[in-house]
Amino acid sequence: MSRKIDLNKVLITGASGMVGSYIDFGIKTDRESLDITDLDHVMKVIRHHRPQAIIHLAAETDVDLCDRDPRHAYKVNSVGTYNITIAAKDVGAKLIYISTAGVFDGEKNGPYAETDMPNPKNFYGKSKHQGELIVRAMLDDYIIARACWMFGGGLRQDKKFVSKIIKQLDKEEIKAVDDAYGSPTFGKDLVEALKRLLKENAVGIFHLSNVGACSRYEVAKFIIETLKPNVKLIPVGLDHFPGAYRVKNEAMVSGHKLMRPWQDALKEYLETEWKNFHQKSKCGICGSKNLDTVLDLGLMPLANAFVHKEHLRSPEMFFPLAINFCNDCFSVQLSHVVNSELLYKNYHYETSANDPLVKHFNSLADEIVKDYIQSPSNLVVEIGSNDGSLLSRIKDRCRVLGVDPAQNIAKIAIKNNVPTKVDFFTGKVSKEIKAELGEAQVVIANNVMAHIEDIRGVFSAVKGLLSPNGRFIFEVHWVGNLINQGGFDQIYHEHIYYHSLHSLKHLINSLGMTINDIKLVPIHGESMRVYVGKSGEISEAVHDFLNREIKMGLVKKETYLNFSSKIKSNKNKLLKILIDLKKAGKKIFGYGAPAKGNTLLNYFQIGPDILDCITDTTPAKQGTFTPGMRIPVASPDILKNETPDYMLLLSWNYADAILEKERDLRKKGVKFIIAVPDVRIV
Repeated sequence: MSRKIDLNKVLITGASGMVGSYIDFGIKTDRESLDITDLDHVMKVIRHHRPQAIIHLAAETDVDLCDRDPRHAYKVNSVGTYNITIAAKDVGAKLIYISTAGVFDGEKNGPYAETDMPNPKNFYGKSKHQGELIVRAMLDDYIIARACWMFGGGLRQDKKFVSKIIKQLDKEEIKAVDDAYGSPTFGKDLVEALKRLLKENAVGIFHLSNVGACSRYEVAKFIIETLKPNVKLIPVGLDHFPGAYRVKNEAMVSGHKLMRPWQDALKEYLETEWKNFHQKSKCGICGSKNLDTVLDLGLMPLANAFVHKEHLRSPEMFFPLAINFCNDCFSVQLSHVVNSELLYKNYHYETSANDPLVKHFNSLADEIVKDYIQSPSNLVVEIGSNDGSLLSRIKDRCRVLGVDPAQNIAKIAIKNNVPTKVDFFTGKVSKEIKAELGEAQVVIANNVMAHIEDIRGVFSAVKGLLSPNGRFIFEVHWVGNLINQGGFDQIYHEHIYYHSLHSLKHLINSLGMTINDIKLVPIHGESMRVYVGKSGEISEAVHDFLNREIKMGLVKKETYLNFSSKIKSNKNKLLKILIDLKKAGKKIFGYGAPAKGNTLLNYFQIGPDILDCITDTTPAKQGTFTPGMRIPVASPDILKNETPDYMLLLSWNYADAILEKERDLRKKGVKFIIAVPDVRIV
């Protein structure tokens, strides 16, 4: 009898894997919440949820592992499927079993159709075929969906061929098999086809690979042509790579028009999930390839990509977060760079929401007017002007222009009568400003010069915009503070560079400019305020600061390796405190939701099981969830009705000001946990 299946009542096994990343419906389970090899556990979970349908994704898909350990292959792929089938029959659920082209022997001259007889040749194929036989023998209401050469899930979950090729693109040459064929399957397309089959209440065997047959070599060639790296592709035979027996033909064809051509699917996958970042093969300051990785924080979500409630079931993008040390110019920089359009077109951070920062910028604005503005006709340009807080302080004393790519934030500045050009600051934009408004007496860039990949291009553009006696004044977080204070949470994808004065000197001098002065200012821990001109005297402070960095070891790789060890120690200390407090029944909130806090939360794996919520004054963040860990962000007004026992201070760089501001909260007995530079409770 035909029935309509509610997608919210579909249970998915193995939902944390490649295909599961595209499923935005139903009851998702993973290895921890559902052990498919334990029948009692399977029955308990399935009877609890009583799903209308089960999509059985959980499987052992490592062909070589199955060959080395056949018992494991049959336990997961055959016994596990038997257990799921028993449970589906028990609750009357439709079962969708994901199988493989590996059930065929590969000897056919042409693609395999649904009507062809299986004859598997390796233990992976045999164990999956056994699963098919179990499903067909025990159930009437089933779908057997065969896929082939699966890809999808992006950097975080794609462990198959496409991902392996992409991760080799920085090599001089790549080898790929050109004498074996298959039909690639995009996980996203597979999910859409399954949804359609569920809607139609279909029954039977379906080949759900993307349309077309190709070799691994052709897939690799398509990847290279799309991503355009400078790499040589070499064709090799199937016997070139050791491992389990692999057939020469896994290509499939279907009588059902459910899938698009593999080229279209792979193109979308590459452009949406792999083109958004790239690996740096050389130093952005000096061009050297003499780089060493000194800290690896693994895969991280974008620190400012707060998640709205309606997107909680959607997959997030994760990117590598690691830093390299240049042995030639001593620069510290990210190993991978995320597309700037992705980072800044919908940026949440507003300067005006941060009282200590507003006061700091007001002080800088007053200094600029006092020391550099000679007439109302002088022009001050700010790169990364955000909501215009700094320029609004001086807009009545001289001409001002902000430049910022974040449309949503720039609108605030424009509304507040601060002229703003919505764009990235480039050589082209610099020339446009100069042609329209003339040379700039002062160019400002606060907390921006760590964010720009083409930093040489931007400094060169600033030089072209400055008047002969003009000054480029910029503030940037000092890597010495990061190292000394353990503030590793300053490391996130928006921050490409972690500057020392040594690395900046190398950059600025190479472009024919001079560092005239430097001040260390107490913002974001400690930041350098650097004064640059086309010429001029060099203050004693510059020489003293360079000597200080040498004594601190900022020109040595070992210093950064030791820093990495300190982070791991801090992680262990903080987690022990938080876990012990939760065991004692204490309520813990987070205080402040800065971007850097998400580095700490994700690397330390602090989630909603530890923090009930995080309070933040930024309206755009309130009602959202933190990227990665998905902790709800609330207005500080929540503290009027709920009083936590402890608050984890994520905005630790403003600890003194916050502790003073929250005196009343502390009088109620609320204690603050400060994780950086050292874990302490106040």
